[in-house]
Amino acid sequence: MRYVFFGSGEIARLTLSELLKYGSPVLVVTRPDRPKGRKRRLTPTPVKALAVERGLEVVTPENPNRSDFVDFLKSLGVDFIFLADYGKILRRNLLNVPKVAPLCMHPSLLPKYRGAAPIEWAFFNCDEISGVTVFVMEEKVDAGKVVLRESLIIDPCHRTKGEVLPDFARLGARLLYEGARLLYEGKVKPVPQEGEVSYAPKLRPEDEIVHPEEGVRPTVGRINGLSPDPGARYLWRTRNLHLKLLKAEPYTGSQIPPVGEFAYVREEDALLLGCSDGAARILSLKVAGKPRALSPKEFANGYLRK
Repeated sequence: MRYVFFGSGEIARLTLSELLKYGSPVLVVTRPDRPKGRKRRLTPTPVKALAVERGLEVVTPENPNRSDFVDFLKSLGVDFIFLADYGKILRRNLLNVPKVAPLCMHPSLLPKYRGAAPIEWAFFNCDEISGVTVFVMEEKVDAGKVVLRESLIIDPCHRTKGEVLPDFARLGARLLYEGARLLYEGKVKPVPQEGEVSYAPKLRPEDEIVHPEEGVRPTVGRINGLSPDPGARYLWRTRNLHLKLLKAEPYTGSQIPPVGEFAYVREEDALLLGCSDGAARILSLKVAGKPRALSPKEFANGYLRK
């Protein structure tokens, strides 16, 4: 099977890395280099960096739907497009290029969490189970017929987004390749999505802010769902201190600080953030302007001493 891989972000990089165990793409398509960091240096996408490292042919069109690029893809004679976390919508002229089908790997059990941030919203909503859907792309975003779908336990109260991404990628790569093989051999027929449709829109800056008054599980889910990047933001008003909270879990002890306040239980090495129905145990955090993450003990020694 000949396929072109479209992807840009970290989960796409991990998925492509897993796909290489099954077979290499004839071409990798990713977004152009963008300025990044304080010095605004042009930086390749994670997918381009991997493609260059592995010696894969890679292109970075600003608009993949342009007719000249579509004609170029047609000349490759590919059976499939595989897409994961690309960041641009493919139009009909491009979707019609592969001989068999354009397939998308989406990290949710569609039609739940259509949109740009399905993993983050699954964490925000404290879903214990998510999954991967491979579907045939059409112009309406994330609405195509399902080829394969499989669930995945994510445990948002104890694991971070960064920790579960490899699980999504392994499952996604397997389902992409298995789904393509079954379609190629005529052994599966895509079926319409069934169930209630929900959406996972692109994150806004306000979605990154922690609100302890919402409760322990939503607080922990937001912290873990935004880690490691971009990181959940919290303004500790008592010290007027801007923080990034990087990992948390529900606290089961009895020493609960007031809502929005921190406390350190030294005998348990537990840094607690008070919530409306208990406390979130903060396992790692950063202070704005500081270069490295702090352990609970380091934060307590530096910022909680009287």
